[in-house]
Amino acid sequence: MSIKPPYQIWLLHRGATEEAKQQLHIEVEHLRPLYSIPDFLWPIWSWFLLFFNPKKKLPLLDGPCHSNQQSSALASELNRLLGPQFKCFSLSLYGKGELESLCSETPKKSTIFLVPLFLSRSTPLFRLLDQTRSALYKMHCELIESPLICVEENLAESFAQQIRAHRLKLDTKLSYKLLFLLPMQIELPSKPESSYLSPYEELAKMIQNKLHHSIEYELYTIEHPSLKSSVQHFDGTWLVVGLGWFYDHRELKAQINKLSQDTSTTYSIVPSVSQDALFHHVLIKHIKNQLQPNTHSSGD
Repeated sequence: MSIKPPYQIWLLHRGATEEAKQQLHIEVEHLRPLYSIPDFLWPIWSWFLLFFNPKKKLPLLDGPCHSNQQSSALASELNRLLGPQFKCFSLSLYGKGELESLCSETPKKSTIFLVPLFLSRSTPLFRLLDQTRSALYKMHCELIESPLICVEENLAESFAQQIRAHRLKLDTKLSYKLLFLLPMQIELPSKPESSYLSPYEELAKMIQNKLHHSIEYELYTIEHPSLKSSVQHFDGTWLVVGLGWFYDHRELKAQINKLSQDTSTTYSIVPSVSQDALFHHVLIKHIKNQLQPNTHSSGD
């Protein structure tokens, strides 16, 4: 099938409906062990997390999107950067009627780029992708599925630069290792599946290679039973790097504070990496690479 403009880009996220909010309550409950909060104060503290947490910012690394306005802003920015040949839309997992409405406005045999705003291949992502694929195949659309954007070289380089800059501020004789911490898999908080971990593991390996292959690192989810015992066996300093929605969330600091109380190890948190402009850059690069053979054949 020949790929012709106009092209559509569908950004897939979890959304901000009641069902998504219920899922968020479940996630906040899983975070309870991170805080030394008495039981009678937990309802107030969880309310604070839900309504004042930075999670309300659109996360591009495996988190629920809490604002349709924010996801629409991302789509609008991509429309501006890509030009009139592209139309970009956001589509949420729990948005009732969103998929049907978007399909009704989409011409048959269109070219659709599917872009998941998830880092891991989680159950919600599979569900949304399956629903979307099925609907578009019935319309005889050409589907081009984006890779999981977050494991691109650009992101690894950004993390590596941030780690280098942080390391220079510390003692020059410091003995250190990297500790990559990531959110738990909601379905399996204590023992995540390999399919959940693999994108993070790939990203961690890429970061290590950009720093130096001899730099050692560990990668754990926050609820992993081996986390404490692993960090205790090192006498130096752990440089902590948050992946997933940890990249700009206070839960990372809360987890490190808890680890500091439970272990005698020293930790230093690497400042977060700004994602949005990088995401735009990498996604646009991917789309243009996909269209390059078609561009050459059409003589543009």
